[in-house]
Amino acid sequence: MYQYGEARFFGSPFKEGHRADLVGIAPVPSGNGYFVATATGGVDAFGRARSYGSPLHSGHPTRIVAIASALPALMSPKVATT
Repeated sequence: MYQYGEARFFGSPFKEGHRADLVGIAPVPSGNGYFVATATGGVDAFGRARSYGSPLHSGHPTRIVAIASALPALMSPKVATT
C-alpha cells in the first residue's frame, strides 16, 4: 500500500504483519486516517480512525469483499461480506 498524489500515509496492514489481499480503504471525515479491509476479515484503523474490531477477531470470521465509510459522521466502517 502506497500513498499517491496528495493522499497522506498513516500506515499499512503489511507493516502490522497481515499478508492477506487488501479489498478496500475507507477514509475518516477529517482526512486524517482510514480503515483498511483485507479479504480474510481483517479491518485495521490507521491515523485518527478509531478501531471497532473486525470480523476476523469476532469469532465469526468471514471474507470481506468491500468497505465503505458510514454516514452520518462517518463513524464506523461498514463491510460487505460473502
